[in-house]
Amino acid sequence: PVSISKDKVKIDGEEHEIKKYDDEYTIKPNTILNLGTLKYDPNKVDASAYGVVGSFQGWDVENPVAMEYVSDGWIVAKDVDLYKDDAFKFAKDKSWDVSYGTSAVTVLEDDKETDVVTNGQNMSVSKNGKYNLYFNPKSMKVKVECIEEYTDLMVDITITNEANWSPLYITIKDGNTMVANKATVTGSTYSISGDYIGKTLTCQFNNGSEDSEEVSAKITKSGASLTVKEKPKEP
Repeated sequence: PVSISKDKVKIDGEEHEIKKYDDEYTIKPNTILNLGTLKYDPNKVDASAYGVVGSFQGWDVENPVAMEYVSDGWIVAKDVDLYKDDAFKFAKDKSWDVSYGTSAVTVLEDDKETDVVTNGQNMSVSKNGKYNLYFNPKSMKVKVECIEEYTDLMVDITITNEANWSPLYITIKDGNTMVANKATVTGSTYSISGDYIGKTLTCQFNNGSEDSEEVSAKITKSGASLTVKEKPKEP
């Protein structure tokens, strides 16, 4: 059903504004008036009702990243800095009453439409970079577009040397893959590629003759912090 009021048209229960023109026209008798091409988008969404909320902005639902309308029901938040350990959702009306996420915690791939559900799970991205984040409340789909990948990013592992070892070496593994093999630690930090953000690495220190216990390090965009401790002496 369709109904028309003064400035809106309602189609199947959805209200849409009627397109208006700022220019004045004088309508003359027996004259065809060319108003140009009139475009009507029945899927238009009020983007101001939605926003992006995530760990990168403290999950502050009252101050979400603003969105704008694109076309065919899609709205977008532009130029959002995201790292692989950042989680986010789309929220409505600056409230947690209605939010949108995936049915399970999901890493979104570039330009791949993914289903979302109301009050779903957190989403994240597969690369560190600047993103456009798209949401379609009509079709309940999301997609992401990485417009600038942070390929040269390095993060620091901050080291507290409680054992006072000198020299100090570090071995780092990503599963069975060697990231660093008894690399020299100079000062209080050791830098690794930002590609490891979001991963948990296995680390071990060495002083040339002794090994420390292995420890796990969850790498975030702020890096990680580790402490060098001597193994307990055997009785």
